[in-house]
Amino acid sequence: METVSKSVRYPSLFPYQLARHAEVSRRTMTKWIHAQRLQLEACGYSRKQRILPPSAVKYLCDYYCIIL
Repeated sequence: METVSKSVRYPSLFPYQLARHAEVSRRTMTKWIHAQRLQLEACGYSRKQRILPPSAVKYLCDYYCIIL
């Protein structure tokens, strides 16, 4: 039986957009981002950025099981 690997490209998103996909409030998403700050900084995210880079979006989607 073959396993088909589907490559997903993650877009850059504002936190409120990712919150909509996760079906949580913007405030909850902000708390999640703050809780994962060190890992997100390793992915190239800076606290002063308004938009999450694709690598940070991928990390959050994998960690919190968010489907885009």
